[in-house]
Amino acid sequence: MLPIMIIITHIKLLQDEGARESMPQTFFIARQPIFDQNENLWGFELLFRNGLSANYAEIDDPESASVAVASCGFLQATTGGASSLKIFINFTQSLIFDRFPLALPSSTAVVEILEDIPVSDELIERLKELKERGYILALDDFAGEEKYRPLFSFIDIIKLDCYGKAIKDILEIKRKFSNVPCVFLAEKVESEEVFSALRSNGFMLFQGYYFAKPQILSGNKISSAVASRLNLAAEIEKKDLDTEAILKAIQIDASLTYRLLRYINSSAFSFREKIVSVRQAITLLGFEQLRHWLRLILYSDVLGGHSNPEMLRMALQRAHFLDKLGSVVAVDGNQKESLFLVGMFSLLEVILKTPMAIILKDLPLSENLKSALLKEEGEYINYLYLSEAIEKFDFEKAENYSDILNISGEVVLEAFQDASEMSDYLMNQASLV
Repeated sequence: MLPIMIIITHIKLLQDEGARESMPQTFFIARQPIFDQNENLWGFELLFRNGLSANYAEIDDPESASVAVASCGFLQATTGGASSLKIFINFTQSLIFDRFPLALPSSTAVVEILEDIPVSDELIERLKELKERGYILALDDFAGEEKYRPLFSFIDIIKLDCYGKAIKDILEIKRKFSNVPCVFLAEKVESEEVFSALRSNGFMLFQGYYFAKPQILSGNKISSAVASRLNLAAEIEKKDLDTEAILKAIQIDASLTYRLLRYINSSAFSFREKIVSVRQAITLLGFEQLRHWLRLILYSDVLGGHSNPEMLRMALQRAHFLDKLGSVVAVDGNQKESLFLVGMFSLLEVILKTPMAIILKDLPLSENLKSALLKEEGEYINYLYLSEAIEKFDFEKAENYSDILNISGEVVLEAFQDASEMSDYLMNQASLV
C-alpha cells in the first residue's frame, strides 16, 4: 500500500483592498491523494487549514475558505501534474447556488457536496446544471441517510467515512444503496485490512492516512544492482565529495553514463558544443547540480517497477524537508547530510518490500542514521517523526515534535513548502533523465 502523501501549500495572500478581512493572511492548503483499486493515483482532495497547531479548519467564513482552496489551491495542485488527475474541492451551499464551480474546468474539478447542505429543489437544479456541463459530483461523508436519495441521479461518487467504523457496517450501507448509479469512495482508510475488505466488495476509490505496508518477507534480499545504487547514493551525500570515485562509478555504468550525457546535452543547458565525456559533464554541472541529478537518478532506479511515482515524490520531499531543517538548526555538515539520507532512505522498506535491517546491512551509513531508519532512539528520529506527522496532516503531533526539536511552527511549514516545491521541480525534471 502506498503511503499517504500530504502536500501542504503555504500561501501568503497579497494585501489588497478586495481581500476579506475575515481570512487569515497566511493559510494552508492540504493535498491528500485518492487511489483507485490498483493503488494508482486517481486524484487529490484539497483541504483548507489555518496553521500548524490545528488538525481541523478553524473557519469563520466557509465561503472564503472554499474560494481560497478553489483559486489558489487548484492552481497549485494542477501545476506540473498529470492532466488526468481529478481535484476534489468542497463547496458550500451558497457557492453552489452562486454557480461558483463553473469557474473551474469540468475535465479536472470534482465538485464535492458537503454533508450539511440541505436537500432542496434549488440544490437539485444546480447539480443538474453541473452534471450537464460535464462535472463529476461527489457527496461527502455519506452515512446512509435516506434524505439524499433524490440527489443520486446526479451524484457520481459517494464518499463513506470509515474512521472508527466496523467493516460490516460500512458494507451494509453500500449494500443498502447498491442500486444507485454511483462509485463508492472509502475515506479515512487507515489499515491494509480495511482497504482489502472494501476493495473486494466493490469500492473503487480510496482515501485516508493509511501507511500500511505490503507484506514484507524476511527472506527478501536486495539485488546487487540496487545495492550499488544505494551505496552511490550514500557516497554523494558526504561533505567532502570524492569526485574521482563518483566519476569512476558513473563511467563503468553504461546506463548512468548515457543518461548523464543525454541530460547535459538537453535544451535545459544549451551548450554550444556537444558534451562527450563524463568528466567534462561533471565539471560543467558542478558538485551541487551533480548531487541533485544523481539523487533523482539513483532513487528513480531503486524505485523502478516497485511503486507509484508518488512514492518517489514523497521520498524526495522528506529528504529535502529534513535537509532544510538541518540548515536552520545548529547541526554540523555531517548531521545535515545524514538528515537528507534519513528522509530519502526512510521509505525503502516499503518500496523494496524488504526489512530495513537487511537493506542497511551492507550500506556505509553511520550508526545514528541506521538507528533512525530502524525507528530506534537517536539524534535523528524526532526529525523523521516530525516529517511523518506533517505528511499525515497530524498537526498536533507535528507541533509536539517541533517543540522537542526547538523549531518554530513557521520554520517547519516554510521548510515543508520549500521541500514540496523542490520535489515537484525534480519530478518535472525526471523527463530529462
